[in-house]
Amino acid sequence: MTDRGVMEIIIHVGLYNGFVTIQMYWFGPLVGGVLAGLLYDLLFAANASVAKTKAFFTKRDYDDSQFAESRQPSTSVASTSAQT
Repeated sequence: MTDRGVMEIIIHVGLYNGFVTIQMYWFGPLVGGVLAGLLYDLLFAANASVAKTKAFFTKRDYDDSQFAESRQPSTSVASTSAQT
């Protein structure tokens, strides 16, 4: 195997494969990272809700601070039994 420069390899792959391989390795992870961030923020975060997801996609002036976590912390069984 010969020692070739990175640009020579990119040009070689680009000319013979139509840059499909390069696009897959560069744009695939970038798009996947953006989608993972959106999924986490809109579906799996502590303040995720249907209203937040609808607002994100429909409102032009979306503000995440409107959807601050408003859930009360749940009381554990140990703390309720200690009070009685």
